[in-house]
Amino acid sequence: MEIKKVACLGSGVIGASWAVGFVQHGFPTVMYDVDQKFLDAAKENIHGMFENLAKYGGIDPARIPACEALISYTTSMEEAVKDVQLIQENVPENYEIKW
Repeated sequence: MEIKKVACLGSGVIGASWAVGFVQHGFPTVMYDVDQKFLDAAKENIHGMFENLAKYGGIDPARIPACEALISYTTSMEEAVKDVQLIQENVPENYEIKW
């Protein structure tokens, strides 16, 4: 199966890091979380990750806007997983959430 789109469930540091890696390889990625405030924080964290990568030679700074444009954000699980071929789960280590 060819992966064309990815969903990251959970937008903390780990989820945001996965999203950065996926979009650097050209995969459109949907970030999902239960509250918009977490997604807003993730967007800022992701931008900071790209800035650090650029600072240390991990990405051409000219690529950052295109990579960031590949990430969408949603609080709808249905929207997050629609038409994706890969789901990366990054929710807190809480059995009730993961079940």
